[in-house]
Amino acid sequence: MSRIFFLKPGGAQTNFPHCYATLIAHVREQGHQAAFYDASLSKPSPQTLLSSLDFSGYDCLGISLLTGWHPWVKAFVSLFKARHPNIPIIVGGPHVSALGIEAVRHLQADFGVVGEGEIPLGMLLDALKKNDAFESIPNLIFKNGQDYQISTKPRERIKELDRLPLPAYDVVKPENYFHTYLGASVPRRYFQSVQTVTSRGCPFQCTFCATNATWLRRMTFHSPEYVVRELQLLRRQHGVRELWFGDDGFTAHRNRAMEICERMIAEKLDLVWRIPNGIRLETIDDRLAGLMRKAGCYMTGIGVETGSPQVMQRIKKKLALSLIQEKVALLRRHHILTSGFFIVGFPDETADELRETIDFILRSPFDRMQISIFAPYPGSEDFQRLFQDVSQKDYSPAVQAYLDRGILPKYPVQLPIDQIQKVFSRTYLRFYLQPRVVWSLLRDLRPRQFLDVLAHPGFQRIFLFRRDAKETYVEFGNV
Repeated sequence: MSRIFFLKPGGAQTNFPHCYATLIAHVREQGHQAAFYDASLSKPSPQTLLSSLDFSGYDCLGISLLTGWHPWVKAFVSLFKARHPNIPIIVGGPHVSALGIEAVRHLQADFGVVGEGEIPLGMLLDALKKNDAFESIPNLIFKNGQDYQISTKPRERIKELDRLPLPAYDVVKPENYFHTYLGASVPRRYFQSVQTVTSRGCPFQCTFCATNATWLRRMTFHSPEYVVRELQLLRRQHGVRELWFGDDGFTAHRNRAMEICERMIAEKLDLVWRIPNGIRLETIDDRLAGLMRKAGCYMTGIGVETGSPQVMQRIKKKLALSLIQEKVALLRRHHILTSGFFIVGFPDETADELRETIDFILRSPFDRMQISIFAPYPGSEDFQRLFQDVSQKDYSPAVQAYLDRGILPKYPVQLPIDQIQKVFSRTYLRFYLQPRVVWSLLRDLRPRQFLDVLAHPGFQRIFLFRRDAKETYVEFGNV
């Protein structure tokens, strides 16, 4: 038996860490012990956190992270190693899955888990306790002398997600996160809100998205029976009233989605829910939309990304823009709000193509919309394109420069940041000041939700100018 201390970084977003709940449940089932601390709730400095926690008696430290959290984690790892040199550090999550050995080398961790974490983590804990070799553990990065290597055993996916135990909600407690679930344009219906996930992965190939660095373009699913058991646990033991399904493809398996809805209705769970990551419109028809609404769904995102057919083709989104009017109207008939997601500032995007997107947004029937300024996420095809002309010898220094200082290889862009920023702000104002949108906002907003709107970072960034859009945009040609 090993004892592992799981830590969510202080530099992380403050939301429910479902991945930790699933990892803890799995390692406990394997006979190990686990503790958990979420530093994102209090945002301490690495030094303050290290001084306030007792790590004695633990065999290893586990940290899952996204890109952007890595500066905090790197600082903490350095301090932790100085104080606890005999406790190995294991890192994983999308950041490590995307950048592999380079991410682990930059953090100076002892081990890295690439992709799905449960199987390799359980095997690693056993190997550490028995002092076994690491070469046969799939998905594992480990030290070999002074440098790192990755296991030659092929990466594995869990084919049957129901093999996993229910998440460890007794350790990672949903009620500790109720205050973190805010919505700017679509506020939550209930304070007792939490995120869960019923499937993993996405089969599509969008060039801007990094999810396939973790899931390898394969979707796996929990069964409707498993999903409803988990929802019953959340509702009855933790008082959850609202769910945010974090799936990348909740409706991808149409029959499964329908059965989940039917079981939720039959069990009288009395939950409302939303799908903030979005759905593929091709999967929606009248019957499924009706079941979703009857089961409690009141909002879904829809990733459109662009109103330009040329950009749509370049980013490999494979969405027919002609579907938007029909499918959004269908969802509206069932009283399900829709929020369209768009990206502006793609490296190859011209002024005319940007104008097409803005015109499409302003013509669109969405109840809400959200614009992001393009950023190249590690693990995405767009990120890899930036390094395509970097020699093998220079690749590692180039990635380390990105991780240390945010420097990317030069890459030509069509549009300057000032133009992107003006379009970004003006389009938000023009869309949300439309009478139909204003009426929808006022009609759906409850008095107690007003503070949620004001507190939401998206509202503060756009309307209170708390953060300049330039912080999210890389002007490749000038780095």
